[in-house]
Amino acid sequence: MTRMVMRFVGMMLIAMAALAGCGEAEPAAPEVETTPSASPVETATPSPTPLPTATPTVTPAATSTAAATTTPTLTPSPAPTSTPTAEPTATPTSTPTPELLPSPTVLSSEGLVGAAWDALGRGQNDRAIELAEQCVRLFEGQALAQQQALAAAPPLGAVDAATKQAILQNWALNDVATAYFIIGQAHERAVRTADARVAYGSALLLPYARTWDNAGWFWSPAVSAAERLLALGQ
Repeated sequence: MTRMVMRFVGMMLIAMAALAGCGEAEPAAPEVETTPSASPVETATPSPTPLPTATPTVTPAATSTAAATTTPTLTPSPAPTSTPTAEPTATPTSTPTPELLPSPTVLSSEGLVGAAWDALGRGQNDRAIELAEQCVRLFEGQALAQQQALAAAPPLGAVDAATKQAILQNWALNDVATAYFIIGQAHERAVRTADARVAYGSALLLPYARTWDNAGWFWSPAVSAAERLLALGQ
């Protein structure tokens, strides 16, 4: 009997324990008095301010280095070794100087005076003076002797053949006086008036000289020189 009571008590204890495990409620949480409020405001989480993107600063040296490593170096082409063709020289527009007349092959008074006349006609004043002065140097002595031998002045203008031959006998006198006149003309054309006066004055000292004109008559170098001196104011 005792065993049965003990079993019964045990069973009761087990049942009570089971009931205690199931029916025991957890202590209620204390009630929190809630205050009615507006709709809950969503707390906006501030977005982080974007930091400025830092552009890497490239120094000129670095840029130059980068460019140097990426840009191929151009090697200059060697200069041509051939000599460039020279452009033709422009032809001068000025009138070329007439070719000088050669010196007479025969140093005669007639040849020198003839060459001096030709040079004067070509505008070669200095050449005309050179030839005429050479005639004076070579034949002036004979010219003075021939003039002293004449008793009267030979005629001027057109003459007969005999008179012409007689006048031409005084070849040194005629040619030297003509040479002085040519010298005066050349200086006058070159605007050397003082030198022209000297030459014309020398021609005045040979009044018996005559110059043959191919038109058929004689003229006087001394008379023509006197006319030029008057024109020049002497």
